[in-house]
This record gives sequence, C-alpha cells and structure tokens, in this order.
Amino acid sequence: MSQHKSSNILATFFDWNREVIEAAETPFAKLSVFILPIIAPLVPAFMTSLHLYKLLNELFTFPYSQQISAVMSVVTGIVLELLGYVGAITFIRSLFQYVKLRNKERILPVVLNGLAYVFYIAAMWMINYELGKYFGTPTVVNMIFAILSFITIPTGLLAANHLAERADEEHDASLRREDRDYKLKRLEIKTGATTGSQSQPKSKPKSASHFKGKMLAALNDAYDNHGTVLAPIDLAKMFNLDYDRSKGFISGLRIKWARSKGIDLKNKQKP
Repeated sequence: MSQHKSSNILATFFDWNREVIEAAETPFAKLSVFILPIIAPLVPAFMTSLHLYKLLNELFTFPYSQQISAVMSVVTGIVLELLGYVGAITFIRSLFQYVKLRNKERILPVVLNGLAYVFYIAAMWMINYELGKYFGTPTVVNMIFAILSFITIPTGLLAANHLAERADEEHDASLRREDRDYKLKRLEIKTGATTGSQSQPKSKPKSASHFKGKMLAALNDAYDNHGTVLAPIDLAKMFNLDYDRSKGFISGLRIKWARSKGIDLKNKQKP
C-alpha cells in the first residue's frame, strides 16, 4: 500500500515538473527573452556612469561642472547600454549564421561584431575595475562590478537563439509556400491549362522580371529535391510567359543562380 502511495507521489511530482516546463513556453517567457538583453546591460552601464561622474567631478572645477559631468555620464551610460545590447545579439547571431551555413563570406561579420563586443567587455571591465582601484574601493567590490560586465553574454545567447529559431521557422514556412506554388505550376504545365484563366478577364501580360523570386524558388526546389536544373523554356511555360521575349532575362537569371550555387550548367552538377 505504501509503495503504491509513493508511486502516486512520484507521478504527481513529475506531472508538476512537466507542467512547469510547458508553462515556460508561454508568451511571458518569450517576453522575458526579449526584455532580458535590454535590462542586463543596465547594471554595468549604471555603475560605469557613477564611476565616470565621480571622476569628472574631480577633474572639472569650473562653474556648472557637476551638471556637465552628470550629462556626460548619462550619455556614456546610454551608449554602453546600447552597445552591450546590440553587440551581444549581433555577434552571437552572426556566429550562429556562420556555423549553420559554413560560408566564408560570413566570417567577416563574425569578426567585426566580435571585435565590437570585445571592445565593450574590455571597456566595461577596465573602467569599473581601474576606477574602483583609483577611488580606493575594495578589490572584491571592483571584481564584482567588473564581472557584471559579462552578464550580457547569457542574455545575448538567449536572444540570439530565439531570433535564430524564429528565422528558421519563417524560412521553413516560406519554403513550404514556394513548394506549393511550384507544384501548382507544374500541374498547370502537365495539364496544359492555367488555373482560373478561363473565368477571369484578360489582363496586361506581366514581364519575366515580375516572377524573378518565384523563378529562383522553382530552380532551387527542382535542384534540391530532384537534382535537375530547369531549362529556360520550362521556366517560361511555368509562368505563362512568351519564351522569345523573356528568354534573355530567364537565361541571365539562370546563369547567375547557377554561379551562386556553384553549378556547372554544362554538366548540371556541382564541380
């Protein structure tokens, strides 16, 4: 009997944990992920502003120097706050993009954003730690304020990961819509008819450039899913275009797409 009772207690405990984890996915949790990177840099930025205000009061002795010192300290704090917020997110997000795509062109944003963020961390550390030593603040206090400069790292990770997940979801949704449109166009080609063309009045024919995005989506879909490269005439038929008038634009677009993918059009495969 006692064993059965203990099993029920464990089941209740694990159910409670599951409910807590599921509750973490509520809009409040998403709001927290959005707010945390903004609030986190306020802590070191506030302490930096106080240290600078104290320093400037010692350096400036002319009339209205206290007001000027206060304004300069507040402006510096705001700059450091924004630099900490933007620097953490952009650096970590650019790093995510590089790891995901493994594209050499993505290295430069990682390096530049990383340098900006390292400068922010170094500036916060040096200002708070060195000024603390200058004013005779105990070493342990200086270390605590300096370590608080790194608080933007975990909050930046959370925010960047959230943004990356949202971007992936939007990209997947866009691919699904493009795939559906492509299948509909292929069906129209096979049946030799255009959906709704008989019941709707004739309108001015659209140029090939109007379908540039959809053509690229169709080329990507055909190559990624079937390993084939659509011919210019196939693209013209797919979007109900006059081949003689649009073949120049389609051929040029197709060549640019192949170069971006590293595809040899002669062999229709990557070199």
